[in-house]
Amino acid sequence: MRTLDQRRMTVAHNAFLPLSAADRKLWEGLVNGLGAEVQRCGLLQALAFLHRRSSERERELVGTLCTLIAQHLKQMRHLTDEQSRGPLLTTVRDLPVDAYMRVTREVIELSVWLKRSAQIGVG
Repeated sequence: MRTLDQRRMTVAHNAFLPLSAADRKLWEGLVNGLGAEVQRCGLLQALAFLHRRSSERERELVGTLCTLIAQHLKQMRHLTDEQSRGPLLTTVRDLPVDAYMRVTREVIELSVWLKRSAQIGVG
């Protein structure tokens, strides 16, 4: 049985591995400040900020990141199957306050591993 941190590490590592060298740099830029941004502004605003990226490739990677987060939240049983299929921004917006807080904490924990994985892989 794996711990929660081991699960998060695996998700982060598996997300980073298939990226090309150029995409890895972009990915690092996306995930480096994610946890701090969520703590500073809240999950909903951090997700909205991510969606404002300028380049087409960055927007594709944001979509990949949001899908990854939604699937992870589903595996951790914070979201239902139906919720995990919709746009993450809309799903998070529609959550009750207690579920929003749980999801926020889980995204902060996941972001630590996303950041570590990117820093190890790019550095």
